Amino acid sequence: MAQKRLSMKKNMEILRLRYELSKSEREIRTMLSLKSKTTVHRCLQRAENAGISWPLPEGTTEDSLEQMLFPAQPASNSDKAPLDFPYIHERLQHKDATKMYVWELYSEANPENHYKYTQFCELYNRWSGRLNYSMRQTYKAGEKVFVDFGGEMSVLNKDTGEFQKAHIFVAVLGASKYTYVEAVFSQDLPSRIKVNRHMLEYFGCVPEIIVPDNLKAAVEKACRYEPVVNRTYLEFASHYSAYVAPTRPYEPKDKALAENGVKLVKRWILIRLRDRIFFSLDELNTAIRELLEKFNAKLMKKIGKSRKELFESLDKPAMNPLPEIPFEYAEWKIVKPGPDYHVSFEKHLYSVPCTLKGRHLEIRATDTLIEVYLKDRHVCSHKRSRKEHGCTTLIEHMPENHKAVAGVTPESLIRQA
Repeated sequence: MAQKRLSMKKNMEILRLRYELSKSEREIRTMLSLKSKTTVHRCLQRAENAGISWPLPEGTTEDSLEQMLFPAQPASNSDKAPLDFPYIHERLQHKDATKMYVWELYSEANPENHYKYTQFCELYNRWSGRLNYSMRQTYKAGEKVFVDFGGEMSVLNKDTGEFQKAHIFVAVLGASKYTYVEAVFSQDLPSRIKVNRHMLEYFGCVPEIIVPDNLKAAVEKACRYEPVVNRTYLEFASHYSAYVAPTRPYEPKDKALAENGVKLVKRWILIRLRDRIFFSLDELNTAIRELLEKFNAKLMKKIGKSRKELFESLDKPAMNPLPEIPFEYAEWKIVKPGPDYHVSFEKHLYSVPCTLKGRHLEIRATDTLIEVYLKDRHVCSHKRSRKEHGCTTLIEHMPENHKAVAGVTPESLIRQA
């Protein structure tokens, strides 16, 4: 690995200690806490080769000293085949692609005048170093989508005359930077699941990994190493044959692509909508979608292609197809039936087999159905009721003595008498 160049201040100090105070190279290395044994010698040798004497000429700056010690190398008239850096960057994002593999393609296409592998890597790394942080990461095609909320818009309620805040959801695919944007009124779990489903429908395919932030709606317990992901979010990912990998807390670099995507959406889409008044969420999302299509079709200067083009050539072929049936939203809740062998969900009671009294159970609630599970075993199901403080009981769940009096009313007892 190339050694980091010593600062010009220390180079000046080496020259001063040597020629003004007559210190030895070992003494100078100790006084300046230099690790390398040859650093002082190389500095003095460069100064001698450059004809630099002490004291330095008046007006010598750090920049001018650097030019004297490290003169620019004359440009060589290389006859090597030029490197197509955007193409190399794109090829490296394919699954299992390596620099060696891409270099072999380049050398086979130019057998007589190609760069050696080391030069190839050095020139590519120098070019990629000019990209911003999120662009410099190499994401495999079809592997990851980064999702986050960022930015806000307002929707005017015609009935009340008040503005309601709308949160902006942003999703960015790793390899192609293909972006999806949608506005919602809440960041709660149902809204998050809805926009994630819309995101996959917009892509028309599914990546391997969904990378959310540590928002409570997605992650029940934040942890640097093993975060606990919300059960509903995990079920959503499983339905689409994907995996949820939340970012680490307080590590913004983990989601740099999402952060950069939010910034670009604010600068390119939201800024163009700031002066408009929207009277419904659908109206706002229609305007966002029109600008989103233009944003994804816009040419990225440093890459030379649009997000849409990269999506079609990189991510889409490597992603999984959508399932035939869309995900049905369901909430999970841990419950414990009491002596009356009923469990509560949203202020309504549902019966479970009386033998499960006191056991820890899980409720899975969809829009129409209540399902009860003991670990992974399905126990029973009920039609979901919206009646508060009501009770739904199945006779087969009762103990024998309760079954004997089930349906008995004062009127039936009077008739029997």
